[in-house]
Amino acid sequence: MYKAVVENVRIDKTINLPVISLKLIEKNKIIPIYVGMLEASAVVSAMQNVKFDRPMTHDLFKNILGELNVSVAKAELADIRDNTYYAKIWLMLKDKILDIDARPSDAIAIALRFDAPIFVNSKIMEKSNLKDDYQIMDTSEQGKKLAKYLQNLPADKFWKV
Repeated sequence: MYKAVVENVRIDKTINLPVISLKLIEKNKIIPIYVGMLEASAVVSAMQNVKFDRPMTHDLFKNILGELNVSVAKAELADIRDNTYYAKIWLMLKDKILDIDARPSDAIAIALRFDAPIFVNSKIMEKSNLKDDYQIMDTSEQGKKLAKYLQNLPADKFWKV
């Protein structure tokens, strides 16, 4: 397992999608996780500690768990299959630990709200081809061109959410 932090959430202007950049602390690597706008908003609002008049879904989940005396031990980016990440939220209930299947964006949004650590399972490192600060998932000619483009794209070409 590798400990990770959310480095940032940005919009990839080339495909107009938000991307959560998870930084692996010990390896100094970045795992990009492409998500929808609502999912990115849930992560950004937690990162910036935004409070809404009424609880949003992740905040409601936190409130419910708090009332039930359940805490979040950690979030884990657990696996990658067919270019899709799978995650788990590890809950602690008294002396019982539960792992709950979750989308990566939900696991990250919940972990941020609980100040819980985020981990990346080592099997992701084995299955993926992480190179420097980018990940090549599509090894077709078009995928290689996109990876090269992204590698050389200056930071000011991204817009921070």
